[in-house]
Order: sequence, then C-alpha cells, then structure tokens
Amino acid sequence: MIMSAVAVVLAGGLSRRYGSDKLAAEVDGRPLLEWAIAGLHTEREVIIVGPVRPGTSTSPVRIRFVADDHPDGGPAAAMITGLRAALDTTAELILVLPGDAPAAGTAAEALAAELVRRPDAPGLLAVDRSGREQPLQLALRRPAAEHLVREAGPDGAAGRSARRLVAPLDLPRHELDRAATWDIDTERQHRAWALRDGAAVRAVRDLIKERAPAAVILVGPDRDQVDALADAVELAGDERPTADAEEAEEAEGRFTRTLPVPPPHRSAALHVEIGPGPVPDDLELIYARFGMRK
Repeated sequence: MIMSAVAVVLAGGLSRRYGSDKLAAEVDGRPLLEWAIAGLHTEREVIIVGPVRPGTSTSPVRIRFVADDHPDGGPAAAMITGLRAALDTTAELILVLPGDAPAAGTAAEALAAELVRRPDAPGLLAVDRSGREQPLQLALRRPAAEHLVREAGPDGAAGRSARRLVAPLDLPRHELDRAATWDIDTERQHRAWALRDGAAVRAVRDLIKERAPAAVILVGPDRDQVDALADAVELAGDERPTADAEEAEEAEGRFTRTLPVPPPHRSAALHVEIGPGPVPDDLELIYARFGMRK
C-alpha cells in the first residue's frame, strides 16, 4: 500500500554557480526538474515551490506550482512555503526533495517506504554514504511538518540554515547511495552525471572489480575532464567514500586525481590516462595500467 503523501519540490534559487537556469538544463535529454520528479509515484500530488516552468505538464504526477513566500530567503524558506501548502491537504506524509537532484524522486520514495517500516518515527532525514546530512531530503509525518512550520516563525525561516531548522526534530537518519543524493549545482556535476553510465566509467568500474586496486589515479590534460570522470566513477560505484572528493592537482601541464578504493585490495594502484577532446559523452580512455609509477 502506498501511503497518502504530498511531495514538496524546491525549485527556486538563482543558479549562480551553474551560470544559467540549471533546472531547465537538459540531463539525458530531459530538463533536470523533470528528472527530479520522475521517480515519484504517479499517485502523489506534487507541490513545486518556485516559478511556473514549461514542460512539467507532461509528467504523470499531479503538479501545482506555489510561489515562494520569500524568493530570496534560501532553501529553508522555500521548504516552509511548501510545507504550509502541503499541510493544507489531507496527506499523511510530506516528502521534501530538491529540484536539482536527478534522482530526488526515487530517493524520496525510498524514504517514504522506510518511514512506513518505522511507525513510531516522526520522519526521516536522508544522509549520504559518507554520513553527511541532507536536510532538503526529508520524509515527514504531519506533526513533524507542523513543528517545522511553527519553528520557522513569522519570517518563514528566511535567511536561515535548513540544517539548523531541521536539527531540533532529531529525526532518525536513513542512508541513501551517492546517486540518490547527487545534486547539480555546477557544470562539472552535470558532466559527471552524464558520464556515470558511459563506456569510460564502465571500463574503469570493470577494472576496479577485476583488480581491486588500493586507488584509482586519473591523469589527463584537462582538469574538468579528470574531475568529471573521477566523480562519475564514484557515482557509478557502491563503495562507501573513504575521503572527501578533491580537485585534480596540476603538475607540468597534467592534472591528477586520486580516488581511494576501500579494501580488500589485490593491487597497488590503477592508473588511467585520459585523452584530450570534448566532454562529456566521448571521453576516451587512452590506456590503463597497474602498479605505482617509478
């Protein structure tokens, strides 16, 4: 049985880091916002907090747009706007999800299913594989949502931290895989998502599985290519991250990024050389070899 629920999708913001309207950016042939809601059950009512956007009318879910009460107030204020609208319905459960995460709808349904299995929990807060809280990915029963709205006060949490707003609820955590919590704020994150199912990433993942190296060392002439491929390799895997991702380091006109691989290990390191050329889709693996460079 699917619990009666309303999904609140946060779709405001100025996309400053992306440089243009990221929610309209095409991801695998569809606008990012469409991907965010695509994983929701068709029975859900969806409240999108933000400006009306074309194209969403083709979605199988029921959608209505709600203007953000505080357009410059940040994601916490947008969440409160959405929760107020959701509490005007009779839904038993309210899902909160970011509009810039391609798998957000699927992740929201995973939270909803887990909350059904925890009848005494007031809600759930998503955490990623590294344990980092995701305060914009929530499943809330009505009392928890009502509490957040009360705590937001008359200013609707404008300018406040979503993490601090949610913290007093002390919600149980539910871990999601990296793809489920991946959001797209930059072109690099966009490229990484596009690469995650590509031939280059599959080749690297197959070699990791076959040889079990202690690390993957990616080397190439373009920092964005190296970082996008490294992020995509991690996105496509199911290992628990051993360290925060870093940017590729430059030496003599080449960029290097090292990805630690959790044990067990059967080899020291996998070196992957990346050739020049346009990213994202035709990234070419020039060669891969094992063992540390001398």
